[in-house]
Amino acid sequence: MTLVDCGEMFRPSNDLEIINTGTEHTIRVAEARKAQLEAVRSDLRALSRNLEASKTAAQRPAEVPSKQQHTKALEKLEHAQHETNRAILKYQSELDAAVARVGRVKDEKALWESKDPEGEHEVDAIAIRAQIWKSMGFELRRGREPAQDKVLIRTESGDLRLVPLPSNRKPSVEETNELWKINLS
Repeated sequence: MTLVDCGEMFRPSNDLEIINTGTEHTIRVAEARKAQLEAVRSDLRALSRNLEASKTAAQRPAEVPSKQQHTKALEKLEHAQHETNRAILKYQSELDAAVARVGRVKDEKALWESKDPEGEHEVDAIAIRAQIWKSMGFELRRGREPAQDKVLIRTESGDLRLVPLPSNRKPSVEETNELWKINLS
């Protein structure tokens, strides 16, 4: 046999492929065993916790009160009950007084609602509307001519913006939305 013929017997690529397949199989088996071991340990921990909880629940308390201690505890509870009843009676009387006050306030409210202060006094609706607009951040500034009317807008950030108003007509929806956008900036 010549050296060339012997070379056919040794194919390193086939050997490496077999070794790689064996290594991969060993790794998969090790991972599966590790996962199985971890599951068993988890189950064992849960069972141990259940066992400890069962042991604790099955035991009687270390100190069972004596007859004297039991009597003292009952006396304390009866005293607490007596104090609670006194407090309930006190709060009940306060509640009754508050209910009577609420009834008087309701009667007074009905009396005031029956009156018509607006009919008794003359109210300037324009001034009230101007005050409402001002509280929302809009203040009308009149010019010498209607074309020079402007709105002073106080934005939420505290800035002041002066915006001209359209003359001789009501602002359009787009113009109104733009004023509100400025106000919210």
